[in-house]
Amino acid sequence: GPLLHTMKKNAECQRLPITFLARQSQKALATQIRAHQFCVFPFRKIGGVSSVITESMACGRIVFTTNSGDMANVIQDRVNGFLFPVDNPQNIAEAIVTVAKRQELQKTVSANAIESVRQDYTWPSVTEKYITVLSQLARS
Repeated sequence: GPLLHTMKKNAECQRLPITFLARQSQKALATQIRAHQFCVFPFRKIGGVSSVITESMACGRIVFTTNSGDMANVIQDRVNGFLFPVDNPQNIAEAIVTVAKRQELQKTVSANAIESVRQDYTWPSVTEKYITVLSQLARS
């Protein structure tokens, strides 16, 4: 998107080994998620949540994203990932540098990301939520 050029420049200035990905097939994306430690997804406008985010979290990858769409319902800032205001690539870049230097923080956020996906986004947990909503609707 429009932030790509700025993000690339920031990464170069910080000398970060970052791979910027274009649109990928599901299989290629899964390979990339496994190959990297962080997932940076600077949404500008989104109505919901990208599966890239939850899939990255399920793999224990640390997600850096914006508070666009429903991301604040998935990411608890500094608990299971990192949230930033839209159009603020400098803050994202600075946070990546900070987190990259703090191994203990990485371990904690990674474990929290995996656990939050297990609790909220596995088929059994999603099915249970649907059953609850449908039961409430049936009683209405």
